[in-house]
Amino acid sequence: MTSQRIGEKQGRTRGFGVMLKTLRAREGLTQQELADRIGVTNSSVCLYEGGRRVPSRMTISKISKVLNLTNDEFVLVLNVAEQHD
Repeated sequence: MTSQRIGEKQGRTRGFGVMLKTLRAREGLTQQELADRIGVTNSSVCLYEGGRRVPSRMTISKISKVLNLTNDEFVLVLNVAEQHD
């Protein structure tokens, strides 16, 4: 993988993380509260928001329910998450 492709992938993953952090803050949840509600560790949420990991589809579905996402928001989050591959 070229350094340009690596940079592009990191940018998309980081985009997902920024989106997640914004949506979590909108609901007034801490990373730990979100982690507890979706059944992952606090460090996992930290990795998601930092753009170092993208959650599975199942976890994204749990996140969408906890964060009260509309159908449009859920589709957007899912699309951004899937671009990391």
